Amino acid sequence: MANPNTGHPAAPIYRLFSGGVEPDEDEYELDSKTWATWRRYRAAFNSYCAFCEETGVQPFPASAGTVRPFVRHVVKAGGAVVSCDITRQVIMMVHKLRGYPPVVWDSMDLFYQGVRRRHGGPRRQAQPLRAEDLQAILGRLDPASSRGARDGAILALGWAGALRSEEITRLAWDAPGIDGKGHIVTRPAGVEVHFRRTKTDQTGREAQQVIIPAPDVPLVMTWLDHWQRVAGRVPGRFTFSQVSRCDRILWKPMAPTGVTAVVRRRVLDFLLAGGAEKVAAVALASSYRSHSLRSGYATSAAAGGVVEAEIREHCRHKSAETTAGYIRPEVGGGRAQRPIAMNTDGVDLRLSEHPGPSGVFCGSAQLEDAVVTFSVVPPQRLWQGYTHPVQRPDPTRWSVYADGSLIARIERDEDVGPALLPLLQSAFARASSGPYDGEES
Repeated sequence: MANPNTGHPAAPIYRLFSGGVEPDEDEYELDSKTWATWRRYRAAFNSYCAFCEETGVQPFPASAGTVRPFVRHVVKAGGAVVSCDITRQVIMMVHKLRGYPPVVWDSMDLFYQGVRRRHGGPRRQAQPLRAEDLQAILGRLDPASSRGARDGAILALGWAGALRSEEITRLAWDAPGIDGKGHIVTRPAGVEVHFRRTKTDQTGREAQQVIIPAPDVPLVMTWLDHWQRVAGRVPGRFTFSQVSRCDRILWKPMAPTGVTAVVRRRVLDFLLAGGAEKVAAVALASSYRSHSLRSGYATSAAAGGVVEAEIREHCRHKSAETTAGYIRPEVGGGRAQRPIAMNTDGVDLRLSEHPGPSGVFCGSAQLEDAVVTFSVVPPQRLWQGYTHPVQRPDPTRWSVYADGSLIARIERDEDVGPALLPLLQSAFARASSGPYDGEES
């Protein structure tokens, strides 16, 4: 029997998978997975069905003959192998809900092993937002504005508590909300974050809490005070609300993806304010997401001498291997000081004394009658902003961007300042002959 009054956000996805069959009135099937998992399954379902429509095959009931071409299409287009595993889970669910016979996956075991060996690689990881970068970003926000106060509170609390995006957006003030996963309590001694459910405990069998002592991270208390002065504080109401473009509070809970939007927007503003070239800054900001707060805390805590066991307990990881994956080495071989300014052969070169997020240096060069701003990106293996191989930062060399284009590479061991002068001169001298081709002149 249809249940048109269901208000569960996963109900339309369930109907899509089941071929129009409604869930039971109690909707327990919909609560079997998180909303984030349902969204991920829906994206995989739509991608698989779109491919089948383009190739003229029937998507369901699926078989090895329909799944193999889809997997080849995904990996050849640069997609992650794990996305194929998600599609496999979706197909199994659809077959079960629609009463189709199960797919014989045994015949594809060798095929999947070959795909993983040829196209598998390290997991894509978010760039960590380190403590010094967080403080610089918070220093630029306006605590009197709704968006500035909210973003500052999200960044400070999410970083200091090593919280996940869904945990941040489902927190309530002082008491658990109706649909919340936990609540936040502020005391003179610090901030307490209590969770009803978490990613690693979705049934709520073990109560979890995060304690943030005020002396350790005073910015958390400061920015939570800024936000509650702007938005008020009602027990049981979601802590963080949506804010319109005209800076009006909408009193609707944020989506988990909104935390990633906040992180990227504030990193981008910080980079541009520091003089970074726009195209490089946009691409660099895209390598940050909500998990940058958790990995930034773990990385900064490890650099400050906190032992791994304490970091693991604070991040609520179940294994030391998981915690080790959150502690990232310094990019570009560390944060050694670089020349601030130099003048050679009439060329005035100025470079920031300290790097910004991800170790990017910003600078300007006076070349003849023109002033050119540029960004120097350290060697990096993770880069999602550029698709052309020449435009990506190099894993072994520094990359110099100006006017939206890659203009030079610098060997890793060279000093940035002295190496930039001849490269900038030659790069702009050959600018009229075409874009940089990746070869040294």
